[in-house]
Amino acid sequence: MAQPTAGLIQLKPPACGALHTGEMFRYTLLLICLTMVLAIAGRAGIAASADPVPVQREIIPGSELMTTQERERYRLRLRGAGTPQERERLRAEHVRAIEERAQMRGLQLIDYSRLKGAP
Repeated sequence: MAQPTAGLIQLKPPACGALHTGEMFRYTLLLICLTMVLAIAGRAGIAASADPVPVQREIIPGSELMTTQERERYRLRLRGAGTPQERERLRAEHVRAIEERAQMRGLQLIDYSRLKGAP
């Protein structure tokens, strides 16, 4: 009894073992289409995972006194800030905390805001 194959692509090479020119073209075309679909789907996944709102990176005050994890946590807190005022408040809190840390270690922080020419 023959099984129904409605809607399915049947990839069955001829009995002699060699593909005819038309069948080889179909196999090649099918492989090219599948490759393109996978490549487009992969790029769409990368684009979807990208940050939708790019955050301008700044020099983190006192970053030389922070661990990698502390720097990343600081960046995440700034990204999570809803308004520019909240971001500025978080930054000011961070500067105060890092200045205390530097003072406890007997160090002096570089004031990057003056180096950039900011008021």
